Amino acid sequence: MFKPVMISAAALALCLAVPLSATAQNNPLAPNSASAGNGQSNLSSQDKSFMDQAAQANASEIQAALLAESKAQNPDAKDFGRLMIFDHTEIGADMAAMAERLGVTLPIGPGQQGRQQMDQLEKMQGASFDRTCMRDQVEDHEKAVALFQKEAKSSNDEVANFAKIALPILEQHLALARLIDSSLSGQAQAAQRSAPGAASANARP
Repeated sequence: MFKPVMISAAALALCLAVPLSATAQNNPLAPNSASAGNGQSNLSSQDKSFMDQAAQANASEIQAALLAESKAQNPDAKDFGRLMIFDHTEIGADMAAMAERLGVTLPIGPGQQGRQQMDQLEKMQGASFDRTCMRDQVEDHEKAVALFQKEAKSSNDEVANFAKIALPILEQHLALARLIDSSLSGQAQAAQRSAPGAASANARP
């Protein structure tokens, strides 16, 4: 019998207990006076592209999280939304501060793909919303992890440090999103098997 994977309160509490700003304070890779103030002149085209993509992705995550918190019917999906709001607000604040130090203007709001996802999610309800939202979260965090892994090797110390500090948080989000997505998929399959007529249909040659 299928048993849904639940996110424990302790696991969520641990996630919430380690915001990006706190991690940065205790992490030797955090930006400091020696690495800060390198200026936009030291930014490569990859660095600038990363900051644009990361800002848009972060804005998209917050908007999706707000929808999940208000519309999700699955408790885990709703809790995941609350976690995303908390963590991605921290990430966004640190990114904005870094951009100001480097003289970079970040884009405001999600990119085109993020806006399309929001349009789709806003039209959905119930279990269909939950499954689509969490599937999007898995895909989006896979892209974000790959993006931050690449940028962590940047020659610009401050941007690389930002990516290194945020990366474990994004990897944690990805692991949780995969758990919830797997749970929701299992629940959907179990519901289909128990639907009236499913047994007789499966028994047909």
